[in-house]
Amino acid sequence: MSDDQDPIIHIDEGWKAQVEKEREQETTEPESEEELPPEQQLSPFEYHVSGLAAQTVMALGLMSEQEGQEVMVDLDMARSLIDTLIMLKDMTEGNRSESESANLDEAVTELERVFGVRMEQVREMQMNKPNSDPNPPFINQ
Repeated sequence: MSDDQDPIIHIDEGWKAQVEKEREQETTEPESEEELPPEQQLSPFEYHVSGLAAQTVMALGLMSEQEGQEVMVDLDMARSLIDTLIMLKDMTEGNRSESESANLDEAVTELERVFGVRMEQVREMQMNKPNSDPNPPFINQ
């Protein structure tokens, strides 16, 4: 790898076991939303929040598109998606159900926490790399 190429960040934090556990749980859950009682079905708003949260998880490198594939970390994209969720939260204040608010609050809080951890990991990797800038341009400060 030459010095002018951006490093590829490989981070494995045991998330594979969590994904496997979730897959096992999915097999015991109903196969479609139609089988759930109406009060347990996700609203369109909750689907939208879940989609944005899933994209953020991918950008943070917590999951790859295909099993066994290397994960890529894109902090700029993750920050943008988190900001979008925050904007959505601010703009829909007073117009969400309790479950929608709880879902959105939990997503924003957890994604911001993981973003902070991932940003520190990237910064540490950059600091440990010889002749590297301690404040790379792709890390928001």
